[in-house]
Amino acid sequence: MTQAAADTQRIDLRFSATKWVWGLSVLSLLLCVPLIEITKSGVILPCLIIATSGFSSIAIWIAGKPSENRLSEQIGYLQRRIEILEAVACSEGLEANFKVLNKER
Repeated sequence: MTQAAADTQRIDLRFSATKWVWGLSVLSLLLCVPLIEITKSGVILPCLIIATSGFSSIAIWIAGKPSENRLSEQIGYLQRRIEILEAVACSEGLEANFKVLNKER
């Protein structure tokens, strides 16, 4: 997966999570209407729902940002894998050369 595809997927996940948070918030607000009439609590509950949804959205978008540390770890991991693959390819090439030389003798 390329970096652009990973970024697009990360944005899609953040957008999807935010959509869920606000969808549930709208549902909660709809349920608040009868509760406000019954309990006479005023606008405290709807304000709390909106505030928590806003804080949740902010947390989703902040936590979804790629960190430089995570990117450098991924680069280091990929470099180690390349080194291992090169070592394996070289050793297999040497073994094949030894087999060819032994057959010629």
